[in-house]
Amino acid sequence: MYSFNCSSYDSDSGYTCDQNSTRAIINVTQGKRYRLRLINTGAFGEFQVSIDNHTIQVIEADSTMVQPVTVNRLPIHIAQRYSILFHANQTATNYWFRAHMNDLCFSAENPILDTDVRALITYTNSTSDPTESVDWSSALDAACEDLSPSSLVPYDPLPAPQVDTTYTIEVSFQIGDFALDKAYVNSTTWVPDNTPTLNQAVAGLHANNATFTTSGVSTAFDASQLVIDVPTYKVIDILINSLDEGAHPFHLHGHQFWIMATGAHGDFDWNSYPSLNLTNPMRRDTMTVDAFGWALIRFKADNPGLWALHCHISWHMEAGLLMQFQTRNDIMKGWTIPSDVLALCTAQ
Repeated sequence: MYSFNCSSYDSDSGYTCDQNSTRAIINVTQGKRYRLRLINTGAFGEFQVSIDNHTIQVIEADSTMVQPVTVNRLPIHIAQRYSILFHANQTATNYWFRAHMNDLCFSAENPILDTDVRALITYTNSTSDPTESVDWSSALDAACEDLSPSSLVPYDPLPAPQVDTTYTIEVSFQIGDFALDKAYVNSTTWVPDNTPTLNQAVAGLHANNATFTTSGVSTAFDASQLVIDVPTYKVIDILINSLDEGAHPFHLHGHQFWIMATGAHGDFDWNSYPSLNLTNPMRRDTMTVDAFGWALIRFKADNPGLWALHCHISWHMEAGLLMQFQTRNDIMKGWTIPSDVLALCTAQ
């Protein structure tokens, strides 16, 4: 629960504000260790999470258990999930659990935004504000960026397979008609189709329509749908090049990917391609691509369906920053979409 200071609003703001919420309270027992599962359910902001007077250990990211990494602050972008451990080994009193919204990545200031969201860690089952709680002196990160992939080592090793095909996608924002700022993946700005791409693909596969089985960028869908048709079980590399000044948390549906390489600026060095680390690179499903940066991710196309790769910032996706992968045509060809699901589209 978030506690907002209603006095931040001017008296003539026109907003209705109720000062009736309470802070979340986490009761702990001195000497015990606790696992907290975190998820950023926001629409835009990255948070930097910390517990006053306590270090935290990262042990899981996006369902991948990792070798423990001790940090003071943990950056968590939209849709990312982490498990952290902390040891309740301090003086038995109250401490702040902080989720600091990183407004250094915002393009404009909001004078009433309280970026320091807090919950209460209490050893004594009390609700009083802490008096001995001290925030970490280390500066907040000025960039919206993940923990370095090299610092997250999967606990259960899973080597990255050799790649079969590589695709390069460029993400950007462009001013179009009526001065609308739209997002693009390559030359496509996504809009929701009246008929879901999955429905179209299943129907096309039933009809033996060859355009739905041609590998690569598909021509079977409307121009507003960038779909890459991946042959069964092939291993795909996606090089994401960001031409935008902001960081983007990219999420892949239906698969985990290996993070093969990242860069905060410049271009990927293709000469390094043969020497990429295949031993045990980090696996997750959501990662932040830096402003004007790039990321090389790898996944195995073994899950049947139409799967989105998109920025998880809500209005970036609404602006068109989404594409899809079509995988396992051999299985989808045998699917039958229930009539009540099909009726959802015809009823529009």
